[in-house]
Amino acid sequence: AHRGTGLGRRIVGAVVDEVLATGARRLELSAQAHLEAFYASFGFRVCGEGFDEAGIPHVPMARDAAQVSA
Repeated sequence: AHRGTGLGRRIVGAVVDEVLATGARRLELSAQAHLEAFYASFGFRVCGEGFDEAGIPHVPMARDAAQVSA
């Protein structure tokens, strides 16, 4: 119901900001493969080999605190 409204972008942006505010130097996540570009827009980069989780392709991604979101 909220797809295409920018809600996901606002939520991820707020989470990234909050985590970085704690002094974290690196953020890591496992993204569904079809969302790789979405997370890349926040500065995340693939940091390992893809894998399946419950039959869904995923990629490990990470972002250093020094990286700036696009």
